Amino acid sequence: MKPALLVLAVALVALSVAEAHHAYGDFLDKTQSITGTIQTIEFASPHTTLTVALKDGTVYKAVWNAVRQLEVQGVERTALKVGDSVLITGHPHKDASMHEFAKLREVGRTADGWTWRSVDG
Repeated sequence: MKPALLVLAVALVALSVAEAHHAYGDFLDKTQSITGTIQTIEFASPHTTLTVALKDGTVYKAVWNAVRQLEVQGVERTALKVGDSVLITGHPHKDASMHEFAKLREVGRTADGWTWRSVDG
């Protein structure tokens, strides 16, 4: 394979992986908030994920920052636990039936006011 063609192929693969990973075009530009109870929390790469059940039984997936980003911002893995009531503010999926939030702006534990806020605006 010619070097230029190889470079182009690698660039296209990298671009497609990045696009698949950060498909934020599927999410609204405006933010919304939900309050519910954490069912699961997964500190994993590439993102930490919360599943949150609302009082009406609807379950949302909230895609948070990468574990390392949260650690740098002072969020320990023990900050939140299953059963905690949380207020989450973020960008909801354009298809409301997906019940998903991304680009979270705020995660707060309602019992004691502990709050994480996005540093990237």
